Amino acid sequence: MIVSATGQKRAIAIDLWGEEGICGGSMEIWLERWCGEQAIALIGKILTSLSTREAIILNPLMLPDNREG
Repeated sequence: MIVSATGQKRAIAIDLWGEEGICGGSMEIWLERWCGEQAIALIGKILTSLSTREAIILNPLMLPDNREG
């Protein structure tokens, strides 16, 4: 099930040894639905960072509090 459909938080594992030979190894990604103004503002910062190719550090304290959704 997709996190956006169920609302349940979950981790997924990604294999980086693909045919493209990315970098090897694996990584785990935490998926969680974000909502509200704080989430929109944070996503704006992330998109700006990506478009300007500037580094951004995501501290868990910056992440939206989604107890309501």
